[in-house]
Amino acid sequence: MPKFTNKQNIPLPLAVLLASDDYDHNPDPYTISVTSLLKSVRQIVLGSRTPASEQEMDVSDLIASTQGTALHDAMERAWLSPKLPEVLMSLGLPKKVAEGIRVNPTEGSTPLDVFLERRTDKKVGNWTVSGKFDFIMEGKPMDLKNTSTFKWNKDPKDYILQLSLYRWLNPDITNKDLGQIMYWFKDFSSYSKGDYPPFPIVGKEFQLMSPAETQQWVTQKLALVDRYIDQPEPELPLCTQQELWQNDPTFKYYASPSAKRASKNFTTYAEAYNFMLSKGKGEVREVKSEPRACNFCPARLSCSQYGSMVQQGIIS
Repeated sequence: MPKFTNKQNIPLPLAVLLASDDYDHNPDPYTISVTSLLKSVRQIVLGSRTPASEQEMDVSDLIASTQGTALHDAMERAWLSPKLPEVLMSLGLPKKVAEGIRVNPTEGSTPLDVFLERRTDKKVGNWTVSGKFDFIMEGKPMDLKNTSTFKWNKDPKDYILQLSLYRWLNPDITNKDLGQIMYWFKDFSSYSKGDYPPFPIVGKEFQLMSPAETQQWVTQKLALVDRYIDQPEPELPLCTQQELWQNDPTFKYYASPSAKRASKNFTTYAEAYNFMLSKGKGEVREVKSEPRACNFCPARLSCSQYGSMVQQGIIS
């Protein structure tokens, strides 16, 4: 188990909740989960070299994941409840349909079957890819994301890939080219306008990769991991901006070199520089955004890329 700090002095009952982990980890070094496979090669390789006993995290970094786990557990309990037919009928489903829905059936197949939280494995060379999906209904993989509203308009590439991997792992119960992300936004505001989610809970469908395309992606990703698995840390490929969950930098205009507060922010250097020219004074400073993925990487203390960003003041 990792070592935990509690820098925010979170009350012990809740700190225990945050530090607890009921995830069904597989100790086999050549078994890799879908969520791990989505990480960068650097994260995968360094993570495999860092025993849990040498990992360190602050419990405050686990708040979001604990909330997400609690939400997933609540959804699973609701669908496994003996009162499910009654609840479905209260939502307007016909009695025959509500009573015909089977959850995680082990025999036969009907259009009303639904599946949740089932782990499936598939061999790829020396590796075993393992994944536990959230929900499959009418042959369509569905994943619950308890996230922030900024994800609404972000590139859905990783979401599409994750759903495609679940489809690839479960060809016996998935037959749709579409998958759905079920967003449960933590910071929704009804006062926001513009290109913003319409409600705190929203489903959005995405076109999935074909099983053949997914198989090719998996094979290529694992080949990269095999290539670097024994390489020294400095020779590992650096995490990209997307893999670091790092937003684009901000370019800040300061009225004078000694100014401590920026007068105006810009999204590009050119805009900031032209504004400075129009003022005839001041300077432009680039401020890089925090690489949020590092906060959840158990191998960051042995990563020179992370160490460099700490030295630059990009992350603390």
